[in-house]
Amino acid sequence: MSDLLELIFSIFYWFYFIGGFLLSLWWIYLPIFLFFLVRDLWLKKIRKNFTQSIKWVLLEVKPPRDVRKTPRAMEQFFAGLHGTQRTPNWLEKNFQGQVQEWFSLEMISQGGQIHFFIRAPAIYRNLIEAQIYAQYPEAEIDQVDDYIDSVPADLLDQGYDLWGTELV
Repeated sequence: MSDLLELIFSIFYWFYFIGGFLLSLWWIYLPIFLFFLVRDLWLKKIRKNFTQSIKWVLLEVKPPRDVRKTPRAMEQFFAGLHGTQRTPNWLEKNFQGQVQEWFSLEMISQGGQIHFFIRAPAIYRNLIEAQIYAQYPEAEIDQVDDYIDSVPADLLDQGYDLWGTELV
C-alpha cells in the first residue's frame, strides 16, 4: 500500500514540478497565443467587411423553349465563369480581407413554374450575360428583385414543407 502511495505522490510531484516550470514561462507562450488569437479575430472582421461590401445582382434566366444543345454548352458557360477565379495576394488577403467572390445558381418553383436565377457580384453581370448569350442566343436575362422577399416570415408556422440543398 505504501508503494502505491509513493507512486501517486511521485506522479503528483512531477506534474506539480512540470506545471510550475511551464507556468513560469508564460511570458514566452502567452504572446504567441495572443498573436494568433488577435490575427484570427482581425481576419474574421475584415473578411466580413469585405463580403458585406460586395454589391450583388440577381439575374433571372429564361431559357428558350426548345434547347437543341448538348450539355457541353452549359459546360462552356461554367468554364467562362471559372475565368473569374483569382487568388488574392498576401496583402489583399490579410489587410483588405479579400476573398474569392462566388456565384449562386438557383432553381426555384414559384406558382408552379420553374425559374432559374444567378446571384453574382454586380461586377460580373456583363460576363454572365455574355456567357449565357454565347451558348444560348435565344435566352432572356432580366435583373429581378430577390424572390425571398416575397416569402412570408411565418411560412414555417403555416404548415408548409420546405426543402433545400447546397452543392459546393
